Amino acid sequence: MSLLDTSLKFLEMGLHPIPCHRPDVKTKCTCHYEQQCVSVGKHPAMPWHTLQKTGVTTKKLDAWFGE
Repeated sequence: MSLLDTSLKFLEMGLHPIPCHRPDVKTKCTCHYEQQCVSVGKHPAMPWHTLQKTGVTTKKLDAWFGE
């Protein structure tokens, strides 16, 4: 099952999957804090307040997680 398929299943269950930063060997985290990040791979890869206002749609999931 692909990441897109899994995220669509979560959306069907009423959950809102979002892209997150991930751990990186070179910089520690893929966010702009890099080595100083205190929440490596555990925070949204986009502004959280924007997602709260607009919500998550199948179109967004396809753009984020599609191939």
